[in-house]
Amino acid sequence: MSRPSRTVLTLALLVGAVSLAGCSAATAPSGGASGGASSPSAQVYEFASLSNFVSKGTATAQLPQGLIDVVTKDGNQVPVTGVTFTAHKLDSSSMCAVDGAVTYASGGEVVASAPEQTKEQQATKRAKNVDEQLREEFGGATEDEIREDVEEELGEKASDAAIERETKARASELSTRRAELEQESTSSGEEKTPAQNVAAFLFPGRKDVFDNKKLSESNPERGLYMTSTSSFTIVESCATSFDDTSAATDMTFRMYDGKHRDDIAEIGITVMQDGTIGFVNNETKKYERDTSGNWLKKK
Repeated sequence: MSRPSRTVLTLALLVGAVSLAGCSAATAPSGGASGGASSPSAQVYEFASLSNFVSKGTATAQLPQGLIDVVTKDGNQVPVTGVTFTAHKLDSSSMCAVDGAVTYASGGEVVASAPEQTKEQQATKRAKNVDEQLREEFGGATEDEIREDVEEELGEKASDAAIERETKARASELSTRRAELEQESTSSGEEKTPAQNVAAFLFPGRKDVFDNKKLSESNPERGLYMTSTSSFTIVESCATSFDDTSAATDMTFRMYDGKHRDDIAEIGITVMQDGTIGFVNNETKKYERDTSGNWLKKK
């Protein structure tokens, strides 16, 4: 029987190598976008697609450099450029957790860890809130405002004496109530720690924020546990699937123009019992990608 030529053997070896390479690519590690999304081997989400994203054990959400360049060109700073999430195993059948590690741009930590308003701005806001509450309760925040409200309420037929009597009665209660509200406002306006300010920067409006509170692994309480200005743990109900929006925690990337903060993009973070992490309800706020992949301001 004749032997196969060297050319035939070489071709056979090449075909075998290509087949093995194809098998290797098909079994790449999981992690990527779902629903018409990008490469399943990616563990970094960069808003290239707004589809849901899933990864096992760890996942990073970060702003793409192209978007950062456009935002900074518009005169804004991007304090936080990314957050890496790692599944945190709890001794609980209903609650799940994920640890977050924040990546800052140069000088970004100073911005994110500072209070959003100066002490003077906070005091002005508290005073405004007190006046609004008094107007709701008494019809005015001053005696003159109360008199106008009484005149309108009693009508043209009311005597001056009746108007004055009702005005003085309300005004006497007003001063006492103002003192109470100002005391409550001062107590609630206590200065926050740098870690709490970072929580407000990334999770605006969230109330259940704990600073330096020990997390109970066996009886965890839902909330955001700040361990430093660069790290935190989110405790939330376990997601039934990576795209379970009812168990998602919203996180926002924001920009800063030297005076005001504004949103750039947002994700919803989910975590399952097996450590699967999802990003859902992903959206960009002020900017979008064109069909060539370039970032530009929304019209």
